[in-house]
Amino acid sequence: VLAKGKKVYLYVLIQLYKLCGNFADWHATNSSWTDDHIKSMWGKCRVTKIYPPCDTSDIMDKVPLETPRKNILVSFAQFRPEKQHDLQLAIWKESLLSLPRDAKFVMVGAVRGREDELLVEKLRQQAEILGIKDTVEFMINRSREDILKLFAESKVAIHTMKEEHFGISIVEMMSAGLITIAHDSAGPKMDIIGGAEYPVGYLASDEGSYR
Repeated sequence: VLAKGKKVYLYVLIQLYKLCGNFADWHATNSSWTDDHIKSMWGKCRVTKIYPPCDTSDIMDKVPLETPRKNILVSFAQFRPEKQHDLQLAIWKESLLSLPRDAKFVMVGAVRGREDELLVEKLRQQAEILGIKDTVEFMINRSREDILKLFAESKVAIHTMKEEHFGISIVEMMSAGLITIAHDSAGPKMDIIGGAEYPVGYLASDEGSYR
């Protein structure tokens, strides 16, 4: 009964969403995926695609591409369930078997409140259960300087969120010279990695393909 009630609620919500779209004269979207979504929801409407501004000048100044790198994998995203940090730990667990002994995984992100703090605690527990806690480090709410210093030392980056509308953090990691692996959907697929004219990174869709 609850499941059916939720479906009815979502159906009504979508219809109201479509209705609201008809009152706007012009729409702006932040990626190709969002653009397609809005057009499918609102039909024939005036849409302009405006990519988010990605100022990477400080990265280019402070993270020289010729800097020697360490065997560090980086995840750079807010600690929220949809970012799938738990999947990243599972991927790291299996990948360690074929990586150098000094390999390290650093999860960088912002925590907005108690709910996010609990998520980080669960991730720490997961790392301990998987037996990889000594190879995983958490950088919570750190300064831009600290993050850029980490970027300068690292080799690879991972991003696992499905249907990320665009992906500014992916652009930043790539501009820092990190070999970036992102989910094969939405912004990373259509505009950033998959949308490039030449190879600039990798796309993956499940745990096996990330490894």
